[in-house]
Amino acid sequence: MLVQFRFKNCRSFYEETVLSMQAVKDGELQEINTFPVNAKLMPKDDNILLKSAIIFGGNASGKTNVIKALAYMKNVLLFSASQLPIVHDNQPFAFYEDASKRESLYEVELIQNETFYRYGFTLCGGIVTSEWLDKRKERLTPVFNAHVR
Repeated sequence: MLVQFRFKNCRSFYEETVLSMQAVKDGELQEINTFPVNAKLMPKDDNILLKSAIIFGGNASGKTNVIKALAYMKNVLLFSASQLPIVHDNQPFAFYEDASKRESLYEVELIQNETFYRYGFTLCGGIVTSEWLDKRKERLTPVFNAHVR
């Protein structure tokens, strides 16, 4: 289950943007659209997640680009080892001249089989510059952390 998706310098988003499935504290509709997660996986005050979410906004506000950023990350994970051009398909923010020279960030937090995972990577110029994976059953533990120099 998705906990959070974070990205930066992608398509129409230059600043870091977060799609979070963590419930807000107001409690409205909590009984029908939320569920608790094991407190060992996430801090007790932040362990209520949404069952569903909606992305809404005006025309040309970036709704589709959020989905495209998530799809891009998925494609890099699934196909980058066999199809290098997938990594080169990153589309940095188009409206700053130097955006293509800055790193793009993609990070996802998810829970699978009672384990919390945080996986992410940065890339610049079609090259992955860093990659990491952390997991938590009771405490957050790095699985790997690689940086290209």
